[in-house]
Amino acid sequence: MEFRPGNPRVVHHAFIAVDPTEESHRTDLKDEGPGFGGMHLPPTGEVPHGQFFSWQPGKVPMGGDPSRAWPLQTNSWLVLQMHLQTTGKPETVQAEVGLYFAPGEGTDITYKVGLSSYALEIPAGATNFVAEDAFELPVDVEVLGILPHAHYLARRMHGLATKPDGTSLWLINIDRWDFNWQGEYWYEQPVALPAGTRVGMRFFYDNSTNNPANPSTPPRATDYGLSSTDEMAELWMIFRLKSEADRMKLNQAVVPVLAADVITYS
Repeated sequence: MEFRPGNPRVVHHAFIAVDPTEESHRTDLKDEGPGFGGMHLPPTGEVPHGQFFSWQPGKVPMGGDPSRAWPLQTNSWLVLQMHLQTTGKPETVQAEVGLYFAPGEGTDITYKVGLSSYALEIPAGATNFVAEDAFELPVDVEVLGILPHAHYLARRMHGLATKPDGTSLWLINIDRWDFNWQGEYWYEQPVALPAGTRVGMRFFYDNSTNNPANPSTPPRATDYGLSSTDEMAELWMIFRLKSEADRMKLNQAVVPVLAADVITYS
């Protein structure tokens, strides 16, 4: 799938989901304007397994792998969620979504896991604020792809996997983060990680006048938020699993983490 924002000055980011029910359509009909407002998709809108299905500034289309192809059921609704930002004048947004078709349904058993830090409270003037998160794998996985995300205060991003025997390997290492050059990365060879591996992220932020990308002059205390002038810390990974049983076990381990994140954010 490919997304073209049409007006990147206005589109901060976008997500695409598939709703096999009529819920998203009914919500749309209740809103008098085009589409419907809100920062959250209806619960019936889901991202297919093994896909990032997002767009951020600087992201370029990536070639699809037929083994990760996903079925688009008859009468499903594609839901495009765009976070728009104001420019002080009327703007036109004509976004486009392109679908690329594979010969058949994908064979990979995949799952997307995200590391994040919602407890961001970056003091004004801080030059090396750190945000961290980690997750221990309950099953063997192969890491296929990775997608980091933050805003203008981020300077460096580290993603590291520490195996049960104590050995570590980099999953991603960005030493000069550029908000306008974002994207997903797919490994040439899958990264095999055994059960018990700790996957972790460590992001570094500069909220001082030394950061030329700082959107606030003078710098101000900055928390987690959806605006470009707020901050985020996210590291998403696509795992390939050996069986459906492993996917269920991984899901059971992820759900409590997501619930804790929701409590922290709220």
